[in-house]
Amino acid sequence: MKFSRAGSLRVPSIALLKKAVHKFRRALHQPRVSISRVQTLRLGSAYGGWDFIDREELHGSTVISCGLGEDASFDVEFAAKYGAKVIILDPTPRAIAHYQAIVDRMARGELVPTTGEPWHPGRYDLTNIKPSQLLLIPKALWVEETSLKFFAPSDPKHVSHSIIDFQNNYQMTGTHIQVSTITVEMICRDYSLTTLPLLKLDIEGAEVDVLKHMVLGKVRPSQILVEFDELTHPSKRSNTRFFQAHEALLNAGYQLRYRRGANYLYEQPGSSNSVMKTA
Repeated sequence: MKFSRAGSLRVPSIALLKKAVHKFRRALHQPRVSISRVQTLRLGSAYGGWDFIDREELHGSTVISCGLGEDASFDVEFAAKYGAKVIILDPTPRAIAHYQAIVDRMARGELVPTTGEPWHPGRYDLTNIKPSQLLLIPKALWVEETSLKFFAPSDPKHVSHSIIDFQNNYQMTGTHIQVSTITVEMICRDYSLTTLPLLKLDIEGAEVDVLKHMVLGKVRPSQILVEFDELTHPSKRSNTRFFQAHEALLNAGYQLRYRRGANYLYEQPGSSNSVMKTA
């Protein structure tokens, strides 16, 4: 608690108290895991930013970034810093509209930020990237190519939909849209990617199934940036699912390098060239 200059007690607002309690509960329920820490770099906004390992192989690379929402700050800054192509996946209508607004800005030559307002497509600095560096696939990442229900969040103000509907206690009966899905291997095949130095997953619970499926195949990204979204709704089920994915990655040779809240960074040591696993 803080005191005013006159010495009177300044009482925190209800909103601040709720935020502090929520943050404490999330920290209390964080799984206990071993982390082999390394130096990391962070790009993106306070909300949409990610921590990763700065490597030479990222320059001029092609990476896959799943889950755009209405914050493309990481994708834009990554593309600008490394001269990289970022393949973005998100079938959510508001995410598609946000991406299109960015592309339209570049087409009009409006590259300098026009506002600092969060979620606004005019806040990105586009002076150091080309339209070809940001590519959107309006599909959801999953374990197979199919069509699935994509469930809306419980709060209509939020943008992120979920295949597993964890935001609504896994009911799978609420408001939804129908979306097409694709796998990591299919993306690598379609874009002739023989290396994948970085994969980012912010896919609202589907990351557990995707990672478990991916390590059984041939794709081995050097770095995996993943938000285990279910950990933001602590439960026995969410913890169990987290450890399923975590142990699958460890068994595939990955090491946990960094953690910030529900965001985790895994690396395959010695995989600087990020070649795909051979059969």
